Amino acid sequence: MSTVNLVRFYFLSQPSAQNIRQYIAIAYQTATDQKFYPKAVLVRSGIHLTTSIDGEYQKDPKGEHLTLCFKDEEMMAKGTQVASHGYVALRTDWNIREATHAREKPDSTVMTRNGRPVWPSEEAFQYQIVVAFGHVPDEAEIMSKGN
Repeated sequence: MSTVNLVRFYFLSQPSAQNIRQYIAIAYQTATDQKFYPKAVLVRSGIHLTTSIDGEYQKDPKGEHLTLCFKDEEMMAKGTQVASHGYVALRTDWNIREATHAREKPDSTVMTRNGRPVWPSEEAFQYQIVVAFGHVPDEAEIMSKGN
């Protein structure tokens, strides 16, 4: 059966309209990479080339990426989130080439670089929007219907 997934996207700054559309596309692909269907996505940055490795900021060996945190329904109820990177070949890309995901953590987890919680309070968001995504059935689901 096809479904619609409503997702609230949060931004810590106000990107341009073009970047908002691009970041939403990249963020949703990244969050659904592990077959999660997010209900909330926090876009933590624009596309950039650095990351923290063993607590030290440096050039990310995997390349340019969008950093985000996402929550599915279960995580929203528990107050947890997953931090992810959606890697792109070029800053102008709208499709990911790879996604990486950290382990699930409480929203209150504090980032060592700035002392702020990973998922901040509503007041920290500069822009938010709800977007609907449609999902079509996969091959196994279609075949099980036997038409």
